[in-house]
Amino acid sequence: MVKYLNIDLRRFQIRRNSHVSRDGEKLHLELYAGDFSNMTELLSSYIQSVWTSGSQSVVVDWRTTAQDLFSIFASLSPGQRSFVNYTDRKVVLSDGLNRKAIAHEIGHVLGFNDNYFEIWDESHCECQHQFREDDIMSNHSSGSVTPEEWGTLTRTYP
Repeated sequence: MVKYLNIDLRRFQIRRNSHVSRDGEKLHLELYAGDFSNMTELLSSYIQSVWTSGSQSVVVDWRTTAQDLFSIFASLSPGQRSFVNYTDRKVVLSDGLNRKAIAHEIGHVLGFNDNYFEIWDESHCECQHQFREDDIMSNHSSGSVTPEEWGTLTRTYP
């Protein structure tokens, strides 16, 4: 049980990204488009359509060199899930993603962990994933950025 509590605790911690800055209600995220350099406008629209709420928003500032920025790559393996590698600063997008799934991966770049839980299901004698339908970091199909996530961004990137 303690193992699962420690895993859940890490889900609520945020990794601060030194390439995020604040300008009033806007957070500016520096990224390198990598494999998607000819699609920055479309990617920006996908990201901002989810990471905007009222006067708050995340704006992507595309850079022409990777340096130590997160870079976006296309998956080379059919059927591979999208993921973010913090060590190599890579965002790997799989084929057929919707805009919310892309925004979910950007949530990881902003520092968020996945926000789903494992709960013991006695009837099946196994752990089951539990999702918050309204949370982009829990449900990348239909979730949105929650007020708690906006609050975390405000505290992390003042």
